[in-house]
Amino acid sequence: MIEMNRPIPPLWREAEQHWLYLGDVLAWELFPAWGEALCAEMGIQVIVKDSGADRHIWQCRGNGFDLLLQFEGLAETIWLEPLREADWPALQASFTE
Repeated sequence: MIEMNRPIPPLWREAEQHWLYLGDVLAWELFPAWGEALCAEMGIQVIVKDSGADRHIWQCRGNGFDLLLQFEGLAETIWLEPLREADWPALQASFTE
């Protein structure tokens, strides 16, 4: 488990939107450690990490399914959603536009 200066905030998920709620604001620089801890807790593996001007975006895999874990710094929003393999190249391209 990754050591952090503060405990991982409580999480909840709305069934339709797949938003992750943080009880505390998560700073941009703290997201990588928090994301690694979340993935370990969920038993999923991070396959690819990418970041842009205001967001981190990770492709994750677990038990035959792919997920997208995304953090938008300006909006202070984190969400997890199903990811089809065909979606990943388009997401990466969006960082260079």
